[in-house]
Amino acid sequence: MDTPIWGGQSRHRWARVAPTPAGLSRIARGEGAQPAATLDQAASAPRPPLGRRSGEAPAGGLALAASFCHRFSPPGHVDTGVCPERDRHFLSNCVVGASLEEITEEEEEEDESKSAVPEASAAKLKEGTFQIVGTLANPKSTRPDFAVETYSTTSREDLLRRLLECDVIVYNITESAQQAEEAIWAVSALNEEVSHFEKRKVFILLSTVMTWARSKPLDPEDSEVPFTEEDYRRRRPHPNFLDHINAEKLVLKFGKNVKKFATYVVAAGLQYGGEGGILHTFFKMAWLGEVPALPVFGDGTNVIPAIHVLDLAGVIQNIIDHVPKPHYLVAVDESGHTLEDIIKCISKTTGPGKIQKLPKENASLIKDLTQHGLDHLLVNLRMEALFVKENFNIRWAAQAGFVENVSSVLREYKETRGLLVTMTRSYDTCSVCKRSQLLV
Repeated sequence: MDTPIWGGQSRHRWARVAPTPAGLSRIARGEGAQPAATLDQAASAPRPPLGRRSGEAPAGGLALAASFCHRFSPPGHVDTGVCPERDRHFLSNCVVGASLEEITEEEEEEDESKSAVPEASAAKLKEGTFQIVGTLANPKSTRPDFAVETYSTTSREDLLRRLLECDVIVYNITESAQQAEEAIWAVSALNEEVSHFEKRKVFILLSTVMTWARSKPLDPEDSEVPFTEEDYRRRRPHPNFLDHINAEKLVLKFGKNVKKFATYVVAAGLQYGGEGGILHTFFKMAWLGEVPALPVFGDGTNVIPAIHVLDLAGVIQNIIDHVPKPHYLVAVDESGHTLEDIIKCISKTTGPGKIQKLPKENASLIKDLTQHGLDHLLVNLRMEALFVKENFNIRWAAQAGFVENVSSVLREYKETRGLLVTMTRSYDTCSVCKRSQLLV
């Protein structure tokens, strides 16, 4: 039996998954669907650390996407995200139900020995894994090798029909308010069809910790007490993320009939890994040597909740496999790094080795830095993914955080951005001495 899954960050991005090529065709006809199984991510490109894989998991690009043994649509277009290649490749190589098994020490050692960005040729249809389908942000883009099907345009009527074919739907609203509007439409449209569901469907909203940005401290006398998912009713959003919190509330509201329609909200930290996400601006400045020191806006002491895109994909995979009781989850690593910690680390490993603290107003002078990105960089919030840490089985790519894993993060960045330089040697004859000279 096959199980379809849908994931998208906008109406143009969705995917489904099925265990076998034959199963794919049956799912396309709306046959053979089973309970929800797995999801894609995010936006960006994760590696193979989540859940058990069938063979090596190729790099994907979710700002978290992963592969599972059901058909599903990843959050966002299949050709966009923090790292679309890594996230979705990851999901397309995950076996459905794999995260229900605990990870052994041998498996962890095996993961550490593998490349962060596996060969693209590994992204072949594997039995028992999810197959990804979705829309393209650019209709002229070629179909990514990890996608079973792609679509250039689709109406809401057609999109709803495709969503109804899937058992798991994932919407990524971390990149714009427009995505939140689309997600509200999608979950509302699906909720109206609940009475016709033959099997349970799972809807996962990939949101952001910015919906917590203005929350009052749990302990006025101790600002270091972190928020957990249990405090979600106390969250207060950044004014630029009101649409996001409205989407969160609606998704939670529609998920009360768990046997028919289970809904989840994942508040994700600043996403890093793969192509860099919001931090790409600083990697780029450091790599090109454009400035003598990387800018830190404000005093830099603000704590930024963050998570590697592969680990975010792992959280999504576990939600699909476990269908947990809590419907609001926090997805962050264990670091608690400040803005200064992160920028100083990038500068030392990639650039001039120096930072310069500037007024927050100066951020508008950085052409590649959007207001959306700046809001994430200036947030000051301590959060702990307590439920994820205690109940999920995740092959962490960067559990300790960005700074502690900067070597692998930088390697991923260079690989996905095509910045690795291959040195070649050639010889020529010197016009003066007539001897063979080595040219580098």
